Amino acid sequence: GNIRLGTIGSKTAGKVEGDIIVKGTLNGNIDSSGTIGGKIQNEAKNAITIYNRPGASITNGIENKGTATIRNQGKIHQGIINDGGTLTVINDFRRDENAADGYRAVGEIGKTASGVHIENKGGGKLHINAWYFNKEDYATAEERKANALLVSGDYTNISIGDSFINTKGLDVDKTYNSYSLIADKDGNAVGDKVNNGQGIDVNKLHSVSGIYSFENFGGAGQYRANINRDELSGRTLAQSIIYSQRVRNVNLSRILREATTQVFVSGKESEVNANGKSLSQLEQLHTNHRDENTKNHTFVIPY
Repeated sequence: GNIRLGTIGSKTAGKVEGDIIVKGTLNGNIDSSGTIGGKIQNEAKNAITIYNRPGASITNGIENKGTATIRNQGKIHQGIINDGGTLTVINDFRRDENAADGYRAVGEIGKTASGVHIENKGGGKLHINAWYFNKEDYATAEERKANALLVSGDYTNISIGDSFINTKGLDVDKTYNSYSLIADKDGNAVGDKVNNGQGIDVNKLHSVSGIYSFENFGGAGQYRANINRDELSGRTLAQSIIYSQRVRNVNLSRILREATTQVFVSGKESEVNANGKSLSQLEQLHTNHRDENTKNHTFVIPY
């Protein structure tokens, strides 16, 4: 059955003072919402899932030599080592109004003795299924050491799945470097070496706000954001504005290039419709010309 470390009664979280070492066959999973004072070492002959629940803590990290999936919503101190095994890591994140960038990683993964979040060695295969980045890219080695996903070992056998990008400070006219999202212990970008040497797949980069989509642009690893036209329609756009509060960061010139909308002129001032007259007055205040036959248009985007 499962190895379950949970609550005793309704108050006290369970605790294991030492290591949890799995050998042979485990017909179940490891599921912890308590504290493990040592490490989890997996050498099971069958595939298992390790759940580290919110509030849970693993003091000396996880070492995998078998086949495992780690679903982390707690803290894994001392990082993760995949030594010859097949490992999938899912590190959860959530929207959080109190966080500096509006989101936070629910799962926290510390660093191994080698100074990285996850080591992949011994011919192991590591798949990072979901990861949250608080910016579009990281420009310096120090910034990468503090914010990037740090990995070591056999890079070509590390694959990156869906990556979620916080677009709080996004500039739609800027080109970003996806390779800088993954780095080694010294902060050198290694995103070009993962995914069997193919680098980061821009199609698996997602804007957490939903307002942007990403595309390759420029040299290898470079990408930029496009306004997601699916979000530029009535109710959905309103939801996006409320959800992200980031529409103000959209560059006006890029809207003119990207948006598929036309400019609407409300009509003549002589209209008896009060709304029409109000719109007409608004246009007089905010538009440079009122020649309806011209090919050039100016308009106002309220925000």
